[in-house]
This record gives sequence, structure tokens and C-alpha cells, in this order.
Amino acid sequence: MIRWFGFSYIDTVIVSSSEFVKQISIENYFETKSFSIHFFSFHSKKSLEETFFKTLNFEQMKHTFQFIVLLIISALCISATKHEVQDDDCKFKGKKLYGKIRFVESAGNADVKIKIVNNFPDIKVKLVENYANDCGKWEVVEYGEDLKVYVAENFADIKVKFVTNFPGMVD
Repeated sequence: MIRWFGFSYIDTVIVSSSEFVKQISIENYFETKSFSIHFFSFHSKKSLEETFFKTLNFEQMKHTFQFIVLLIISALCISATKHEVQDDDCKFKGKKLYGKIRFVESAGNADVKIKIVNNFPDIKVKLVENYANDCGKWEVVEYGEDLKVYVAENFADIKVKFVTNFPGMVD
């Protein structure tokens, strides 16, 4: 009989064979903090072990354990990967289109030539004072720039629309 939070259950397993009959009882585990297993009417320890191991399905337990280990390893690998979608989508000729930007007066000094438009832009840009770490967020600086930009009327590399909300690449 097993006591589980005040409820009593009878846990009796009877295995019949030509050599023995086995009865297992677990008594008062939670009250005495120990349990006893009693075997009745068996002839040899070897026959008991053979019958016990035949009833367990070790092959199924092996596959279940392998599945759990594989699931844990997969979860760890997925959580350890670094997503870099932003870097791939927000670049022009290897230069990122966010961060610290310096406007230059000569097209020869520029990394990118832009044309400012109201319709059909390639990228929407929001000017920020700090934390320009998302696509389309530009922090205008005088030195220490990530990208030099020249504003051109003709023959621009990309078309830019300045916005106050939702900066980023346009699909």
C-alpha cells in the first residue's frame, strides 16, 4: 500500500511462472521515509531477475532517452545561434545603412550617394541623437562616422525618404 498525500493505493505486482510467484508491496513510504519490498514464494534470485528484466522494455526506454537528449541538444543549439538578418538586409556595397553618418560636400569622398525623395524610396531613414543601431536609423556626426553620405540630385546610388516613424528598408 502506498500513501501519497493522504491517499492509499495498493501496488501489487504478481508475476506467475513455473518457479515462483512474486508480490511487491510498498508500505508507508511517506510516513516512515523508507519503503520495503517483500518477495514471497520465489525459488531463485536468477529467475526473479530474468522475469523482472523481461517485463521492462529497455529498447523503448533507450529510444525515449535518445529523443530527450536530442531535444535538449537541439534547444541549446537553436538558442545559441546569432541572428544577423538585419546586417544582410540593410547594407549597400558592404556598408551598413545605419549608425553614425557624416554628410560630405564632395561625391569623391562619399561611400554612398543618396537622393532625397518623397515617393518610392529604397530606404526610410529616421534621424536620431543616439542608439542608431537599427536599420534606417542615422546619427549625424562630424567625425567618427560609419558611413559618408553625399546628397546628389542625379546619379544617386539609393533613394532616401526621411521619416519620423518606422525606419528601414522598403520592400
